Amino acid sequence: RSDLKDTTRKAIVYELLQNTNMVAESLVPWFTDNMPATYFRQVTPQMQKEILRNLMAIYDHETGSFGSANLDDGNNKQLVLQNSSGDTREMTFINYSGDQQGLLRSQLEQIPSGIGE
Repeated sequence: RSDLKDTTRKAIVYELLQNTNMVAESLVPWFTDNMPATYFRQVTPQMQKEILRNLMAIYDHETGSFGSANLDDGNNKQLVLQNSSGDTREMTFINYSGDQQGLLRSQLEQIPSGIGE
C-alpha cells in the first residue's frame, strides 16, 4: 500500500511539473513581448520572477489567456503584488484586460496611504 501511495504521488508530481513547464514555455514569451523595456530596467529580476510565478497560477497555456482570478469586476482583470523589504515597499500592477479608460486612476486609488512617505 505504501508503494502505491508513493507511485501515485510521483505521478501527480510529474504531471504538475509537466504542466508547469508548458505554462512557462507559453507565458514567458508573452511576458517578454508585452512588458516594455523600461519594466526590465526598473523591476528587479527577483520581482520579475515573483510576478511570473503569480501569473503562472492564473495563465491557461492551452488558450493563451488568463483565468478569472483577481477580478475587480467583469472587465478589470489584474494582478496586484506587494513586496516589502526593510524600508522599501513596492506595488506592482499587471492588467491583462486590454485597454481600459480610468485604469491608472483605479490603480493609484488602490495604493495604501503612507507609501512613499
